[in-house]
Amino acid sequence: MYYKIHKHKDGNVLAVADEDLIGKTIKNKDVEIFVNPRFYGEEKASKEWLVQKMQSNEIITVNLIGKEAVQTGIEAGKIDKEHIKKIGKVPHAHSYLIF
Repeated sequence: MYYKIHKHKDGNVLAVADEDLIGKTIKNKDVEIFVNPRFYGEEKASKEWLVQKMQSNEIITVNLIGKEAVQTGIEAGKIDKEHIKKIGKVPHAHSYLIF
């Protein structure tokens, strides 16, 4: 999976995408998303590293696209299955820490 950490003074955003989606546009009748490597990253990471990072205090938001990325969010305890959206056949999910 590819990832990027977007630094913010209030906490960081971790964006993760399945490798095969980077640079592609996915869509359904209402939504179109370009899986931009500038947002989702150009560095690869293992599932184990990403789970650890998602569970850390430095990450307050996760943005996940793709089966593997969303499954990683579920395993990290950040995503509930009932909150997963589909864009075409591709799962997409967000998680926010609100304080």
